[in-house]
Amino acid sequence: MTISEPFVRRPIATALLAVAIVLAGIAAFRLLPVAPLPRVDFPTIQVNANLPGASPETMASAVATPLERRFGRIAGVTEITSTSSLGSTSITLQFSLDRDVESAARDVQAAINAAGGELLRREGNEFGAVTGRPRRCGWFDTPLLRYTSMVNGFDTLMITKLDVLDQLAEIPVCVQYKLGGEDVTEMPATYRALEAIEPVYEMMPGWQTSTRGIARFDDLPSEARSYLRFLEERTEVEIGGVSTGPERNETIIRTGSKMERLIG
Repeated sequence: MTISEPFVRRPIATALLAVAIVLAGIAAFRLLPVAPLPRVDFPTIQVNANLPGASPETMASAVATPLERRFGRIAGVTEITSTSSLGSTSITLQFSLDRDVESAARDVQAAINAAGGELLRREGNEFGAVTGRPRRCGWFDTPLLRYTSMVNGFDTLMITKLDVLDQLAEIPVCVQYKLGGEDVTEMPATYRALEAIEPVYEMMPGWQTSTRGIARFDDLPSEARSYLRFLEERTEVEIGGVSTGPERNETIIRTGSKMERLIG
């Protein structure tokens, strides 16, 4: 007798047994322990930028695109998404799991500062007159200018193109450096140290209104005056004049300043 013979002789019993096995399998499947998928939080940083009054198209082309270009060079970035609306852009960066979020945040801040240089270049038309080559642009460096003043002995400054900053909500100012984990407030003395320093920025509030056509220092927005006075305090040099546009009549000479006495 073969093993299949009883099942052939008793087909009804065989069918009932098959049904019982199927039902048992269904019941057992529902009782199987199933481990849930692991919850993974990828390091994520969101950057928001505002430019009051700018259209979504302007925000996408003038703000989001330069930032995304810079962010794409950061190590460990796996995904970049952005949305632009009236006067606002939001960019979300996702990093790989092995990327420390704090170091990533420092890289993001550095990229934002670099993108700010592109904004200054474009708004200030900082391109070679003959070659069209882009000029290097960056934020005001107070230790560098303090050192330059000490070496050259000048005692009054002309701040040009203040109007280029009109649209910014915040304005970075370099107030010191990081060198080997230490705070440095003066210009390093060696070329090797100069290559290794990292700027440390203090954020000043912007004025987000046009300064074009303003002829008196006291008529500048209060935030603009605070910004200029902050530069004076940090550099220990008087700001005797400010230009708010490319025309000759868009230059402000401060009353009672050394520059006013110098030019008669």
